[in-house]
Amino acid sequence: MTDNNSKKNKKEEPPKKFDLGPLKYVGLVGQIGLVIVTPIVFMVFVARWIMVNYLDSIWVLIICLLSGIYSGFRSAYMILMKKR
Repeated sequence: MTDNNSKKNKKEEPPKKFDLGPLKYVGLVGQIGLVIVTPIVFMVFVARWIMVNYLDSIWVLIICLLSGIYSGFRSAYMILMKKR
């Protein structure tokens, strides 16, 4: 009778799930890349708009570019610390 119960328990176990460990890291790398690039590109467009409409100076581009880089890397750092 114990043999029948052990066979029943084995049949009732749910199937094992596929390990998605490596795919999670690929997704994380993609997310980090997107989080870094998006603010940089956005700030370049903002700097271009400011330079066309208001002030034509290279310093506008430099300040906007540096703020985009800072924002992107700070966001990436925050995501990595959450995943830790």
